[in-house]
Amino acid sequence: MKCYPVCHKDQFWGPLPFIVFIIDSCDVVKYLNYMLFANDAKIYQEIKSPFGSWLLQPNISNVRLWCISICVKLNVNKTRVISFCRKTNWHGFDCKLCESSITCTDCIRDLGVLMDTKLHFHQQVDNIFSQAIRLLGLIQTVTFSFLSLHNLLMLYCSLVRPKLEYVSVAWNSVTSSDDCKLQCIEQNFLSLCHHHFFQSLRLQQW
Repeated sequence: MKCYPVCHKDQFWGPLPFIVFIIDSCDVVKYLNYMLFANDAKIYQEIKSPFGSWLLQPNISNVRLWCISICVKLNVNKTRVISFCRKTNWHGFDCKLCESSITCTDCIRDLGVLMDTKLHFHQQVDNIFSQAIRLLGLIQTVTFSFLSLHNLLMLYCSLVRPKLEYVSVAWNSVTSSDDCKLQCIEQNFLSLCHHHFFQSLRLQQW
């Protein structure tokens, strides 16, 4: 759920004051886990029976009523429901927020990481691959006349490598096909370095 304060345009809300402002919302969630990060709120729980699903709706309603009481608006369009389960047949639950059903999704972005229902992280690897390839193309374009490998390495470590390492401890248990995609990024960078290195040697010989 996304929370936004309803305030006048001349009022300023920084991250810390906003967190202090909404921290009391944790008290209205009962029997379930509740997490806050900036304006993101998450309600989650391991569900082993239909009763666990039924607990979701009252708590969502409690959060909504609490937000109304302090003039905070919930963004229904950015609120999603996702179930992490290895089973093919599982019983979902229609959760409602502001009289509208919350959209169920098979993949969700949480703090920059794409997570699917099976936690395979295929979408995360595809996203990293597309971003890294574009950045390598940008590096190749802007460094066309560079003769120093050190400059190339600095750009790679500053732009591309953080994409490959961001929260990798959470998603790095990838399949062989996803691993090949990540290795392809490094191979493309090595090819770029090889091209620049031999180009500089030829220019020095001339």
